[in-house]
Amino acid sequence: MTAKPGVTSEEGQVLRHWSSLASEPVPHVAHDGYLYIILDPKTMMDTGSALHHVKWRDPERSPGEYRLIPQGLVPDSMRERFPDNASSIEYLES
Repeated sequence: MTAKPGVTSEEGQVLRHWSSLASEPVPHVAHDGYLYIILDPKTMMDTGSALHHVKWRDPERSPGEYRLIPQGLVPDSMRERFPDNASSIEYLES
């Protein structure tokens, strides 16, 4: 695979990571531009999740507690794929 001109190796890794996330339907929470994957213990290995209380922007969706794995600030190029869908996230415990 050839690197794009002007893109560092680290930037390329970041782009591949976000492209991978965007290519699969992953249950997630996005708040204030940050993305968190919702841990599904049946299909995922826990690699550092923490329990959070999430209030959704969608009034039809009830608030709830979820184990979230932080992914970081969503790059501008991925904001359309991962728009904010939570009105608040409250940390409860590790």
